[in-house]
Parts: sequence; C-alpha cells; structure tokens
Amino acid sequence: MAPQRTQREVRKLKRRQTRIGLGMRVSRWSLLACLGICCTQQSHPQATPPAARSAQTAERSLSTLVTSLIAPACVVLDMQTEGGNSIQRCPGILGYQLLVLDSDSRMSITVVDPKGRQWPLAYDQVITPYFSSLGPQAEWRVLQSDAGGPSMALAVKVTANEDPESQAVTIYWAVARISPSDVCVTDRIRSGPDDAQRIAAAMAAANSHPCVPTM
Repeated sequence: MAPQRTQREVRKLKRRQTRIGLGMRVSRWSLLACLGICCTQQSHPQATPPAARSAQTAERSLSTLVTSLIAPACVVLDMQTEGGNSIQRCPGILGYQLLVLDSDSRMSITVVDPKGRQWPLAYDQVITPYFSSLGPQAEWRVLQSDAGGPSMALAVKVTANEDPESQAVTIYWAVARISPSDVCVTDRIRSGPDDAQRIAAAMAAANSHPCVPTM
C-alpha cells in the first residue's frame, strides 16, 4: 500500500502542477502568435512602392548591350597593302552597323543606319588627332524608341599615343548620340577611377548633350 501524503506534500504537488499548466499555456499561445505573424508575412508580401517600380523599369530600359569591334565578328571590306589603312564592317543593334576605319594609324567609327546612310563620328577631329586604336567592343544603350525609330547612345574606348617621344598612352571614352536624324559625339571622357559612373551618366544624357566641337 502506498504511503499517504501529508497535507503539506499535497499542496506542493498542486502548486507544481499549476505552474506546469501555466507554462504549457504560455508556450502554446507564443507558438500560435508566431505562426500567425509568419502566415501574415507570407500571405501579404510587402508591395514595391510605385516610385521604386518606376526606377526599376527605367534601369531595365537603360541596360547596356555590347557588340564586337574585332574579328571574327567584323568583316574586312577594304585593306590597303601600303600604309595598312583598312575598313571593317562590324555588327550593331536594331539594324545599325559600324564601320571601323583605320587611316594613318588613327582609328574611328562611321555609323551606318538601317537605310544605309553613313554618319562619320570622326574621332580624329573630336577625340584625339594623335595615333589611336579602339577597344574591342562597343557599348550601346537604347534611350528611346518610337514610330520614328530608336534613339541610342554608343560608347567606344579610344587609346591615344599623344606623346611621340614615349610609349605612354591616354585613354578616352567617346560617347555618341544615335538617332534617325542626328548622329554625333556628345562626350569626350578622359579615363579615370570613376569611368563607369561617368560613362553611364553621359550615355543616359546623350539626347540632351550638344555635339562635341571639332578640335
């Protein structure tokens, strides 16, 4: 036969059971509250503000496309045996093509629009008159597109040897505006630590920038 509990032991046991019951109820309510918050967050994701959506859309519309300025993407149209002058046709975007010109060790680009019209950018007159070479790719950015045709910005790296007495070079970025009725270089950017930001800003504003004057 089990020994009888004293009244004091019975009171202790009841207090212990009460504490355990309260603890279980608190834990149960805490769990339910947590589940409620989690379900609310999953069922009602935070909406993106309209201003943020507009900024994201603008950023996507200003994404940069890249085309090659070297073989095998480019095709040689003319090559002179004496002097090494050459013309290459390189791919562009939206029906545009680029002619890469090398004349007397000075390189430039002529834009060919979808109608076959040629628009010389004349880097030797607006970027550098010295011996120069072009980077391996062209960067394009579509700024606007309507019934009249696309308006774009084009950026090309130009490396110039401006000191004939040394091998030192100066790097420029030539940013041009390309539209159905107007094509010209709008910015001559000398290379620096913040190239990416300055090039992106110049390309985004190419429609509003004036043409760079000849040297």
